[in-house]
Order: sequence, then structure tokens, then C-alpha cells
Amino acid sequence: MKLLIYTYRTFPWTRVLKELSSNVIILGKLTQDILALEDTIIKNNPSVIIGIAKGNRTSVFETHTVNNFNGKKILKDGKDDYSLDYPTTGYKSIKLNKGFTTSFCNWGMYRVQNILETNDLEIKHIFIHIVEKDFEQFKEFLQTI
Repeated sequence: MKLLIYTYRTFPWTRVLKELSSNVIILGKLTQDILALEDTIIKNNPSVIIGIAKGNRTSVFETHTVNNFNGKKILKDGKDDYSLDYPTTGYKSIKLNKGFTTSFCNWGMYRVQNILETNDLEIKHIFIHIVEKDFEQFKEFLQTI
């Protein structure tokens, strides 16, 4: 599997991500770094893209992303929402989020999914909010995709 991982500069466990993939992009300045992520996606054509951020109390796979960042549209003429890839029943203690966020995580998910659709790329795009205790399960999950 050719894996590309993206996360945010506030993510506390980037060392763990770098053990999972040599291809880890950290989004700090969102509008600037999303362009670097887009270039990497197009040049490397990964088979799976995983976005990852710190969860609050439990780990969840995000099921969709919406064109909303703190009450404003992410892309003026963008679709209202996109479905993401996720295991239909979750994975062990990692649940599914049937709702959505409108924060930085959603902004990244939405922009990546828009890049995939705009460039007609058939790449799995998974996003997970994770708590530290679930990393071993997450590593197991990676073996199933």
C-alpha cells in the first residue's frame, strides 16, 4: 500500500505517524500547506490518504466532510459535502462519527476530497480522530486496507 498521511501542526504524536509512513505532511499554514499536499497527491498517486487528528475522549472515523469552516464556506462554488472512506462498522473501539465538524480538521478533509474529485483520482481517503490508547488498533486497521 502506498500511504500518504496528513495531520496538523498541533498533533502530539507525529513521531508515531512517521513510523507508519515516510510520507507525512503536516499542515500548519492551511492555505499554503494544502498546495504542497495537493502536489504530493498528484505526483505520488498514493493508494490511500489518511488524515489524522487528536480525538477528545474516543477515537472516531469521520464519515463525511462538509463545505463549512466555522460558519463560512470553504470553497464558494464547492459541493455541500463529500463522503469519505471508512470501515462500515468502525474498527474495534474506533467508532464512526455520523455527524461532522466545522473546524480545521473538516477544512483539511474537505479540501483533500475536493482535490481528489477535481483531479478525478480514485484514491481512498480516510480521516480519523484518535486518542493515544487506540494507536495499536489503528496500526492493525492499516493492515486491513
